[in-house]
Amino acid sequence: MPAYHSKLQGTSVGDACGCAILPLRTNLRGPAPILPKGDQEDIIDETLFYFRANIMFRNFAVESNADRTLIYLTFYAQQCLREMEKTDDKQAANRALNLLANKTFAAPGEAGWQLGTIFPAPRVRDEAEMFKAYFKQCREELGTRLIERVFADGTKSKWWQFFSKRRFMGKEMQ
Repeated sequence: MPAYHSKLQGTSVGDACGCAILPLRTNLRGPAPILPKGDQEDIIDETLFYFRANIMFRNFAVESNADRTLIYLTFYAQQCLREMEKTDDKQAANRALNLLANKTFAAPGEAGWQLGTIFPAPRVRDEAEMFKAYFKQCREELGTRLIERVFADGTKSKWWQFFSKRRFMGKEMQ
C-alpha cells in the first residue's frame, strides 16, 4: 500500500527548494497566500489528516512538489509530538511548540539539513530564504492546530502521543 499523497498538486503559487508554496488558512503573517475560511482544506489540514497513516511508511515516492511540502510538515508534526511528550498541559505545549517553530532551522543544501536529497538545494539564495519564511509560517500554524487535536478533550491524547515514537521514512528531524 503506498503512502497518501497530497491532493493539492495544482494549487501551488510557486516553489522553493522543490516544495510547493501553497495557500494556508491562517491569521499568521508570512509569505503564504491566505486561503479564505471555509470548507476548503489546506496543506496543514492534509498533513494532520494523513499523519497517522503516513508515519507508518518507510518509503514515500514523491509525485509532486506538494508531496515534498507534505513530507516536510509530516516530519515537523512528528517533532512537535516528541516535544509535547515533555509537557502535561495545553499551555506548556503551546509554549514549547512556539519556541520550536521560531527556532532557527536549516534549508536544503545548508549544513545541518537532515532530510537528505529528497529536497533539491536552492538555485539562488532568495529561494532558501523563501523556504525558511514559508515553513516558519507553516510550523507555527501546524503547531497551533496540532495542539487543538492532541488536547481536544482537555487532556493529552494517548492516540496522538503514541506516534511520537515512530520514525517517518526511518528518519528524524532535529
